[in-house]
Amino acid sequence: MFFNYKMNDFQEKLNKCNECPFEDYDINWYDEKTGCGKFGAYWIEGSDRKIMIIGQNPSHVRWKGAHTMQGKQGEPFKKIFGEERLVFSNFIQISTPDNKVDKLSNDEIIHCFEHLLYEISVIKPRIIIICSRFAERKIKELNLLKKITIYCDYLFFINHPDYYLTYKRGKIEEYEKELEYIKNHF
Repeated sequence: MFFNYKMNDFQEKLNKCNECPFEDYDINWYDEKTGCGKFGAYWIEGSDRKIMIIGQNPSHVRWKGAHTMQGKQGEPFKKIFGEERLVFSNFIQISTPDNKVDKLSNDEIIHCFEHLLYEISVIKPRIIIICSRFAERKIKELNLLKKITIYCDYLFFINHPDYYLTYKRGKIEEYEKELEYIKNHF
């Protein structure tokens, strides 16, 4: 099942941002008809948004107007927590060529982080699960951890589902057990 994705205030704010070094990358251009553009927080209608899943950045290989977590990458979270509890976002809200974000400067990362922090401050999820080792490293390196934790009760860092689904570095059942552990301890 795909999320009923609609433009929201987060999306609108992102699409007006002109600080992006990948502004000219066509997948980041906003198109009202397809919903293509930079991606802010999204959820299914009626979600209580208590659990925020934060990926690295929107894939450059995606259907216009669709988040990759709408497909198989989001399934482990939906299965364990129920999609009516979830809100999805990204540490970096722009697509980059080959999904490489390590070329972004610390200033660019902090600017993008401020968009995410705004989403977190408004949504106020109970649990935040960050599935990006890059995001974990940068959050710690740039001393951004306290800025996140004032808005949530629990914060977890885990691998992205692609670690298991695409790169086959483990079994998806291992990932689901990790998610079950998080679910049972909040």
